[in-house]
This record gives sequence, C-alpha cells and structure tokens, in this order.
Amino acid sequence: MKGVIMVVLAVLAMVQVQQADEVYTCLDIQNYLLACTSYMIGDAARPSLICCDHLKQVRDWGVTTKDKRDTCNCLKLAISTYQHIIDERLASMLGMCEVILSFSLSKNMDCNS
Repeated sequence: MKGVIMVVLAVLAMVQVQQADEVYTCLDIQNYLLACTSYMIGDAARPSLICCDHLKQVRDWGVTTKDKRDTCNCLKLAISTYQHIIDERLASMLGMCEVILSFSLSKNMDCNS
C-alpha cells in the first residue's frame, strides 16, 4: 500500500496545469483538496470556507480546454487517493461552494468530454 501511495504522489507531482506564467502541479491540486476532506467523507455538514476558496482557485487554473482536462484529471487522481469519499458529497460540493466547472466531481468523472 505504501508503494502505491508513493507512485500516486510521484504522478501528482509530474502532471502540471498552467495558467499564464504560473504552473500548478497535481500535487498542488491534491493539497488544495485536503481542505475538503471532512465534507467529502461525511464528517462535516458543509464544505469549509477554505475548501470553497481552494475549489475556486483550482477552477481558475483551467483556462484552455487542455488546462481544464488536465485539472479534471488531477482532481480525479487526487479523489482516487481517498478511501472513504461519499460520491454524493463530491457531486454536491461544487454547488455548495458556488463553483462552476466544465465537469462534475465524482469518483468516475469523465475528463475527456
């Protein structure tokens, strides 16, 4: 299990999303998603303000179609590292945070459309 986590972290660190002159890695996105953990696993009734702020920043990183697809894939990879995520919580998190993405959040989201 420890080896799998190390491989996932290595992949997260390698994939990059770019906005203007700034580059963000999948590891950045996973770290931002950490603020949403208590909501995603059912321990909190609402996403925290920090979670919502982080989702807004992640949204802003996806400017081009490629950026949006890369962001989606990074989120999908980050979500896959959590064992106890409730898919309904993922689906409702964007609406509760008033964040609009070109894709919905789920364990099985399609990043190619």
